[in-house]
Amino acid sequence: LLIKSDLIKLFASLLTSLNTKLQLNCLKFYASISFECLEATKAILNTNYYDFQLIDLISSYLYRENQFELQLFAAKCLTNLYRSSLLIESDLCDMMDVQDSSCPAFKLINNQLIRSKTLPTLIRLCVRFSNSYKNACINGTTTITSDSENLINTANSSSLDPSSSYTLNIIYLIDTISTLTYLIELNSDLQQIASYLEQIIPTLIQNI
Repeated sequence: LLIKSDLIKLFASLLTSLNTKLQLNCLKFYASISFECLEATKAILNTNYYDFQLIDLISSYLYRENQFELQLFAAKCLTNLYRSSLLIESDLCDMMDVQDSSCPAFKLINNQLIRSKTLPTLIRLCVRFSNSYKNACINGTTTITSDSENLINTANSSSLDPSSSYTLNIIYLIDTISTLTYLIELNSDLQQIASYLEQIIPTLIQNI
């Protein structure tokens, strides 16, 4: 019903706003409806906003200059699209009127966005959040680092006390690890890349 109501296209216009809360809610919406959903994946891949593809607008939030929460939910959305594309590869190719898995939409998700943008973003966020958590544990306090303060500002939660901020940092760390695990679960190549970059797997296991 949400897909047929044209909300996907409506949210695409809101995604380009200058309001961080609107941007974040749009990304959360796309991440939610794209989870193992064929119709939502097709709709997102086929949606344009003026001269831009929706998937390109979403991926633009992966860059470092964006706030942490925007990066995380953009990565979650692209991860869900990727996993859905694995489940419905043949359907995606039919949608693009191509007979094999070399169709542009599948290639875009599988190679360019996942290997060079989504995976590195999740690893970078995991390292940042886990380091903040580790530093707090070493100090024996719930005092947050500058990275964590940045995260809290991202979440528009500047009124939180240090204990709540510390808890929120843990929540985002768990969410990022969960997304990373879901992304690489069925792809041995992605697992190998993740294991090399920053030695992410041993780091996460040690810090949690």
